Amino acid sequence: MFKNNDIYYLLRDFNTNTRNLYSRTLHNDFLNNRNIQNVKRIRRHINVYDYIIISNNNYKNTLQNINNKLNILILEKNEKIEDIELPKNIDIRYNKQLLSIEKYIYNDNVYCVFETLNRINYFSENIIISNDAIKSNVIMNNTTKEEQQQYIKLQQLKEETDFMLNQSNYKTIKYYVRSTSKNYYNNEYIFSNTPNGKSINNILVLEKGNKYIFEMTSDFCPFHINASLNHNILFIINSNKYIHVKNASILKGETIEFYIPENFNKTILYFCYFNRFIKSKRYVFKLVHKKSLKNMFLTFN
Repeated sequence: MFKNNDIYYLLRDFNTNTRNLYSRTLHNDFLNNRNIQNVKRIRRHINVYDYIIISNNNYKNTLQNINNKLNILILEKNEKIEDIELPKNIDIRYNKQLLSIEKYIYNDNVYCVFETLNRINYFSENIIISNDAIKSNVIMNNTTKEEQQQYIKLQQLKEETDFMLNQSNYKTIKYYVRSTSKNYYNNEYIFSNTPNGKSINNILVLEKGNKYIFEMTSDFCPFHINASLNHNILFIINSNKYIHVKNASILKGETIEFYIPENFNKTILYFCYFNRFIKSKRYVFKLVHKKSLKNMFLTFN
């Protein structure tokens, strides 16, 4: 599948006494310029996946449409926020920034995805790019310049349309929340549609593009909502007590109000203020899009 001379050379740098890794093709000029006794040839260890999913917190929906017995790699744009149990044939790697997606130079039947941070190449015959999973500065060398320009134009139009819709067309949804006990360090809450009403679920599903209001109806375990680092959500809270990362926590009669942008790609957490430094005591709201958009399949003609 790959060229036999696709080899790494491990060379010792005598000036720094450290090892540097070079990816070279085997040719006489290279060997003539180096002392062959100091060259160690290493074959590339190449994993070819059936599918690579480039994800923005939405790989679970994508996996539902793929045979789960295939060899699948998930490159998640965001940081790991919870432990996910996946079959052994599915590998997920978090906080991935991509530089390029292109046809592999030595094999036109395989895509090469290049990761920026760790300088790693991933290979697959099928690429699934989930919506908004990559930035426009990712180089897609499998497309023509006209296709790239059209892709960027469509992305800009989508962002402008989403912005206008989000400013004038959103639902306001209100939930009531209460603690399950009088223990100040309790971290269990009940959500309901009416004050102290029937429980909805411990983990709520929030739609992007909507506005939410949470009102506390109990006076124990200050309820705190926040988002992961570098978020773009404005939390409006009519409380000035139990402050953590600039956001106050709420007790009986107090509210937290916020709008979730359509392009929000972080996480929204809730927990008891007194457990704010215990990661295992933090809960994550499940975020979904209002309308499910089709994934873009990167395939050959």
